[in-house]
Amino acid sequence: MSLDVKTVEEFIKWFYKKRPNCIMCNEKLPSYFSMYLHNSGLMLGNIKMWVYVTCANANCNYQNSFVKLLNEYKV
Repeated sequence: MSLDVKTVEEFIKWFYKKRPNCIMCNEKLPSYFSMYLHNSGLMLGNIKMWVYVTCANANCNYQNSFVKLLNEYKV
């Protein structure tokens, strides 16, 4: 069963509670994230936003999408 996160607001709550690690290098992700308009994104009001967190590890810099992060942390 996957996490039930459908909005950017729900992702933010989950993200700050869980503070996940980078999918590529397993370093703790920074406490900030980015987003842009995207048809497959999370709802923010009446628009969809693609949400991702860029790893702060200078040797990695992987952009962890919310989809991949949520798939890593199934309940």
